Amino acid sequence: MANKDQTSKTASTKEAPKFDPKDVAENKGIAVVGYIIFFVPMLVKKDSKFAMFHAKQGMVIAIVSVGLSLVSWVPIIGWFGAPLFGLVLFIFAIMGII
Repeated sequence: MANKDQTSKTASTKEAPKFDPKDVAENKGIAVVGYIIFFVPMLVKKDSKFAMFHAKQGMVIAIVSVGLSLVSWVPIIGWFGAPLFGLVLFIFAIMGII
């Protein structure tokens, strides 16, 4: 019974992706750019897993931000929820950059 519990814990826990230290050292700057303009690393550093990971994260934040801007037009909910969710997205971007 304890074995099943351990298996379900490890299956539901996600590990952080592992990257080559050389790849990380060479592409930190372009990874930061990925949170500001996500398509730049996708065009410039296609071969870097590290840069592509952060570019994809930046793309998700950009897509959610566009969706949030559409929701902000909804009366009451959008007016109060959009600034709060915008702040959350900004915090996520800062966390990704750090």
